[in-house]
Formats: sequence, C-alpha cells, structure tokens
Amino acid sequence: MSQCPLTRGLACNMAVSGKDLQTNVLASGIPCLDLIVYLEPILRPLATTGMWSSSVFSNNVLKVVAMTAGLSLFGMFLVQLLAEVVGTPLLLAANGDIDRLIHDMSVLGIHLDTFWKWLFMLTQRRRFIQLLRQMESCMCLGVLACPTDRLALQDGYLQGQGIQRWAVPTKLYEVLERTRFRYWMVTVVWSVLCVLGASHWYFVPLLKGDDSLRYDAWYPFDSHQPTIKKMVYWMQYACSMYSVMILCFFDCLLVWLQQLLCVQLRYLAGNLRELSRSGGAFSVDRRQTLAVCISHHEHILRVMRELNAFVAPLLFLQCFKNMMILCLVAFLASMAGASDLLELSGLMLYFMAACQQLFFYCWCCEELTYLGVEVGDAAYDSGWEYWDVPSQKSIVIIIWRSQKAFIFKGGWFYALNVATFVDLIKLSFSYYTVLRSMREE
Repeated sequence: MSQCPLTRGLACNMAVSGKDLQTNVLASGIPCLDLIVYLEPILRPLATTGMWSSSVFSNNVLKVVAMTAGLSLFGMFLVQLLAEVVGTPLLLAANGDIDRLIHDMSVLGIHLDTFWKWLFMLTQRRRFIQLLRQMESCMCLGVLACPTDRLALQDGYLQGQGIQRWAVPTKLYEVLERTRFRYWMVTVVWSVLCVLGASHWYFVPLLKGDDSLRYDAWYPFDSHQPTIKKMVYWMQYACSMYSVMILCFFDCLLVWLQQLLCVQLRYLAGNLRELSRSGGAFSVDRRQTLAVCISHHEHILRVMRELNAFVAPLLFLQCFKNMMILCLVAFLASMAGASDLLELSGLMLYFMAACQQLFFYCWCCEELTYLGVEVGDAAYDSGWEYWDVPSQKSIVIIIWRSQKAFIFKGGWFYALNVATFVDLIKLSFSYYTVLRSMREE
C-alpha cells in the first residue's frame, strides 16, 4: 500500500517507523510506553505458570520462585496429561461406557488446549515481543499527533528512565490508566470465577460422599487404594487449577492487547477531529499532524494484521473447542437428571464459563472492527473542506482504508463477531440434539 507524499516526507524527516521512530521520540523528550511494564499485572501470573520469562519480576527471589513454580506445575501437569491420553482409549476398550467417555473427552480437550497454548507462548514469545514493540510505535505516533495538553507520568511504564518523565497527553494517560485498572479487575474477577467453577466440580462430589476420581487416567500403580486415591484426587485438582489459570491468563492477555488497540483507534479518531479546530487556514503544523495521523493509522492496521495472523490458529481452535464443549456439557446435563441439583449447578457453571470465554473474543474483535470504521467518520469530520487539495487527497487515504472494515478471523473459517458467537451457540445445540437422539434410540 503506497504512502501519500505527506507521509513519505514526514517519514524522512521524523523517522516515523520502528526503532528510528522511538529513538527520535526519546530524543525529543517524549517517552515511549513500555508495554511489557504496562502489562506486568497479567505477565507476572503468566510467568508463574511458565508461559512467560521470570525476568518480568525485578526481585531475584521472586524470579527464582516464579521459575521454580512454573517448572514444577508444568511438570506435574504434563505427567497427568500423558496419563489421560493413555487412559481414555483404555477406558473405551475396557467397558465401552459412552457417557463416561464423553465426560473424559471433555476434560482431555481442555487439558490439551492448555498444553497447546503453553507451547504456543513458549515458541512464539519473541514474535509476541516484536508485536508489543510495534504497538509501542503506535503509541509514539499517537503522542506525536497530539503534542499539547501534557501530564507527567507517575507509574513508570516508560522506556528510557534518564529522560524527562512528561510530555504524554493527558487524555491518553488517563485512558491508559482506566483501561489498565478496568481489565486488571476483569482478570481478577474472571480468574476467581474460573477457580470457583473448577473447585465446585471437585468438592461437590465429596459433599455427596462420592470420593471417586473425577476423570479416568492410567497410572503405573493401583490408584484405587484409599491413601493413593486421595493423593491422585488432589493431584487431579491441582492440575485442573493449573489448566484453568493458564487458559484464563492467556485469554485475558489477548483481551488486554485488543483493548490497547481500541484505545489507539479512539485516540486516532480524537486527533483527527481536533484538526477541525484549525478553521479556514490549514497551517504547516496541522499538515504535519495530519501526516502523523495517516502514519498512525497505517501502523495500527499493520499491528491488527499481525495480531490476527499471530492468534488466528488459536482462535480457530478456541471456537471449535468451545462449540464442542457446549454441546457435550448440554448432553451431560441432560443425562444428569433434574434431581441432581449439585451436579447440574456445576455443569451450568462450566457452560457459562465456556460461553463467556467465547464471548470475550467475539465482542473484542467486533469492537475493533467498529472502531476501525469509526476512524473514517472522524476523518470526514476533520474539517477537510477548508484545506488545500493535497491535504484533502491525504484525508481520502484514511477514509478509503477505513471503509475496508478489518475483520478478525479464526483461521480461514470464522469471522469473529457477536453474530458468529450466536451462530456457534446454535450449532452446538444442533450437535447436542443429534447426540440426544442417538442416545434415546
């Protein structure tokens, strides 16, 4: 995609891309946001699960504790996962209990998803960090487009601690603070709900006097002995908690990134609307601001494409897995019977968690699509009718790009939005109807 003359000229004079941009901004006294520091509330829990480097902790003791905890939990989880992979086919060969097999397959699917996401983060961490650096460049461009109305940063998520800690626009700083606090609270609440749901699944049978293992697996020892059985039971519980936390923190991390892009799109739209205050004459400063806005929009679209390419395989598997889980949970609930209220309540919590997880992805992706289109409306409201012809042609670039709505996709099949969420819910219940009819025959 070609750049307009204004953008090319600004790129030469101001270095509006990559490391050159950040170096130029730092030299000008405008600090760049360090997203690794900004995302510490979610990266630190990921470090304790082994999905992120322990270097996110500044204290050496915490680094050692996080590394030890991550390796220990993952080792225990991997042993349990291997026992499930071997034990599930053995269960089918031994007694052919279809209901129990479906139950075990739903648990195995969650644990395989956990392993896949853990492995994905381990192998793609460098690419993920590069994506964060690209988002930092977008932040720098947002600051350059609004050099006035500044406020000192106090929380310290900056690159270059020797520079002046100011020159960040007030509205951007406040929005980033609100976003950070809001989605940290979402992470806490979501984590607590997931832990309570998984704990309910383990403790409810104990309240009913049922101390049998919650799912089947193969062990090289007799797991039916009372003492060993209790140890295996709590080992399964610990592995389930580890799995739940990995899935929860990984999902919240993607939501944080998508919301940071939403912040950038809103901020870009605000900067474009600010251009209308220039009145009739379009000064050189306004022309340079327009050029920065065009580059800012281009960088945001590039980051959105990179993020979509980065997580598309995961989002496809997430949609497919959640659809099957909703189907299987509905089937298990119909088999439980209306009299077993404790079992039904556990399955209901499980069903709601799967729906909520799928809804998070679809809602955030649709919000990004909507805000991407709104940038074009903001460009139209920028007062372009009073500008010279080259500037009017430049604003057409933003409007043209915005009319091509960016849609996040799960692989090659799903366009992630609220309509897709509804369709997947309907499809899962269609599969449930097929299973129920096969069961009754």
